[in-house]
Amino acid sequence: MQVKINTFPWGKPLNAPESFGEILCNKDQFEIRMCSYEKDIRATVKEDNGNVYEDSCLEFFFSPCPEENNSYFNFEINPLGTLYVGFSPTGKKEDSKPVDYSFYKQKINPNAFVDYDKGYWEVSFVVPYDLIRVYCPSFFKKKQHFIKGNFYKCGDKTNCPHFAVWADINIEKIDKPNFHVVEFFKKIEFFESC
Repeated sequence: MQVKINTFPWGKPLNAPESFGEILCNKDQFEIRMCSYEKDIRATVKEDNGNVYEDSCLEFFFSPCPEENNSYFNFEINPLGTLYVGFSPTGKKEDSKPVDYSFYKQKINPNAFVDYDKGYWEVSFVVPYDLIRVYCPSFFKKKQHFIKGNFYKCGDKTNCPHFAVWADINIEKIDKPNFHVVEFFKKIEFFESC
């Protein structure tokens, strides 16, 4: 499933990037691929679980067991392939904490390509189901047919700060940029194709 990350709930700036996200799955994992056509790319953060959202950043948030609870993961990655992985057991932003994913880093295998001259970058990574089960033991694809999630594009400290989403966020309820809003995650029925 490929989607456009082209809705700017809090205002679309001039030179707004055009971005895309894709999710693919198999029996053991799903793969996330994202790309962005961005005029002025910022890529500075190099430490795992660093503030990649301040750079040019593509993100995938998802609730693995939406019929049970609102817990969610947030995977955020910059053009250098630097990855932040967070988890909220309650579905609330204030409870989201970084995940020590060092044991799974080889499986997650974050990759990145950037062309500053052409204003283009792309990233990919894998989300192993066994990593999900560490935090959500009941996650098992044969027991469910969907997750809920959202793809995001941001750049808090870029020359052109921006906040784009795939599934729209109601600005009457969320009046400032905030991606940690499970109520606006969209159903992703991808398990049937695995």
